[in-house]
Amino acid sequence: MASLVAPTYRAICSDSSAKQRASDAMDVDTDENSAIVFVSSRRQCRVVAGDLLTCAAADGVPSRFLRADSAQIEQNVQNVSDRALREFLVYGVGYLHDALSATDRQTVLDLFVSGSIQVLVASRESCWTLDAIRAHTVVIMGAERYHGREHRYTDYAIPDVLQMMGRASLSGSSGHAQCVLMCLGNKREFYKKFLYEPLPLESRLDSQLHDAMNSEVAAKTITSKQDAVDYLTWTLMYRRLVQNPNYYGLQGTSHEHLSDYLSELIESTLGDLAAAKCVTIDEDELDVTPTNLGLVSAYYQIRYLTVEMFSLSLSAKTKLRGVLDIVSAADEFESLPIRHRESSVLSRLANRVPVPLPGTDNEDTKWTSPRVRTHLLLQAHFSRLTLPADLAADQMWVLARVAPLLQAMVDVAA
Repeated sequence: MASLVAPTYRAICSDSSAKQRASDAMDVDTDENSAIVFVSSRRQCRVVAGDLLTCAAADGVPSRFLRADSAQIEQNVQNVSDRALREFLVYGVGYLHDALSATDRQTVLDLFVSGSIQVLVASRESCWTLDAIRAHTVVIMGAERYHGREHRYTDYAIPDVLQMMGRASLSGSSGHAQCVLMCLGNKREFYKKFLYEPLPLESRLDSQLHDAMNSEVAAKTITSKQDAVDYLTWTLMYRRLVQNPNYYGLQGTSHEHLSDYLSELIESTLGDLAAAKCVTIDEDELDVTPTNLGLVSAYYQIRYLTVEMFSLSLSAKTKLRGVLDIVSAADEFESLPIRHRESSVLSRLANRVPVPLPGTDNEDTKWTSPRVRTHLLLQAHFSRLTLPADLAADQMWVLARVAPLLQAMVDVAA
């Protein structure tokens, strides 16, 4: 990431109007100067913002990105709680990520929209919350993110890249905007093809079919296996099966191949739901009816695997510690963000919580386990411990999802 700072700085300054001194920049159209830089994580937001200011200082123009009077900016940022952010805003650079407070976030957006600051560094996740924000220049600073559970870097999702590119605005006197996508050399041809050629929109229903099918059974939209097949014929996946059979693992495009594929998919999906005791299947009549577990899963909109785990784990002797262990193991927390080099922070936090953390098979991967991290964040909430900004945002994410899980546990145990 450090090697991309200089090219990013040059991309922002490539427009001649962006090279004007702060003293006379207030007369320039803000659309011609503004720039959004997307980075992979919250932590990189602060690092990159500081590096850009370092580059400006090295050029002898520390206030290059400032587009307003210094005294006015200092007055506007007095209430910003993030100290580093407050210092960066004074020089015309702000950053935005999910861990910022609502007040700090609104201050940054107001200053950027008004043209007071030229550069906004945003995390990858923030691209979906910047719908009303536009810039003359957008820089995607690397197209990879660290995947904590897999201990490797993975490519950005294509919808994320499209959303980032969409922040480049065509407004302004120049009539053009630019997006700079920085990626590895071996990915260049892929992104060229992605940018210049249309890509088909494929369905992901097959990966989420169990929960979708369970909800339809609970709503009595599906009451038999034939209803389940008919339900699939109304989906995008059905339309795309014959158009891109290899993507879905379809052996052929004939009516027989399609019928066999759908029948096998329905059989395996309903079989898994029946094994989890979310539905019952009358083999003679081929009727499908929901069970109490299936109704609980559909009502609280939680995954069928989570409800099955609750049913197998809860008992009359389950204590508070057991409830904490069970809810932390919910499948909903598998997508809990995991960041690079955070194990030391979590280890120190674990020494301050009252309940021992659940063990794992491999102690080296303990801090990358969603179950352990969820357990720790919940205890930190109960103990009223102060967390770093990143973990505080993760804690809010966990708390927003734990309430329906606890309600479902009550219904399952009843």
